[in-house]
Amino acid sequence: MAGFFLFISKMELINLINLFNTEFPAGSVTDTEKKQWFNDACLDMVRKTYCLKTYALWSAVADQRGYVIDTVAPNFLLVDPDEGVLWQDSADDWHRLEATNQNWLDENLGSSWRNSDNTGDPTRYYLYVHPTSGLMIGFDPITDTSDTDVLRMTYIMKPNILSTNTDVPFSLNSTLSTYHPLIVAYGLWKAKQKRGKFSQAEIFKNEYLTGLVLMRQEVKENPDFRPGWKPDSDYFSWHA
Repeated sequence: MAGFFLFISKMELINLINLFNTEFPAGSVTDTEKKQWFNDACLDMVRKTYCLKTYALWSAVADQRGYVIDTVAPNFLLVDPDEGVLWQDSADDWHRLEATNQNWLDENLGSSWRNSDNTGDPTRYYLYVHPTSGLMIGFDPITDTSDTDVLRMTYIMKPNILSTNTDVPFSLNSTLSTYHPLIVAYGLWKAKQKRGKFSQAEIFKNEYLTGLVLMRQEVKENPDFRPGWKPDSDYFSWHA
């Protein structure tokens, strides 16, 4: 990322793209396109580095199979593959749940898993889209008792959308400003590509991808890149 400098807003992102594209005719790359590239870059960075990692803790409701993701895990993007989803049993021990999907359950368990009397400590979880409630997380089997704070999910949050000129990338964690230059590299890659400057586009693509590797390693090693990630010590008891 040598040669870049830090910035704080979408407008400064646009200005930097313009600075590196003075040979392009005015209007050949619109601000709308640039904004889309910036948002695409932020999303790609989060997906590939897990840089917005946090967790949700919520209560189980007796005989309730599914929970609305937006309610239990705000800004949800994806389940963290390392920590996943946990269930706390009546002995206060945490157990990691197996990830599955409704098709697998239908094919391997038949229709019985959908019955209301299919109760017990959950052993699996799955994501699905409800026609009116949107994305949900379901459990199999379902618990027949209501318990407080017995479901935990470590997940990656969606980055904030850059819309207005004063919006700042990764506003959920200002520590990530260190990697704002990668958004510029991504935007320049796409801008050069659009204008047919393919050799230049390749330079910025490599700049972005190389920086992404470094970012992924830093996120893995530095807890400051995981906003709100402060689980109690018993959270990790399932590892034992």
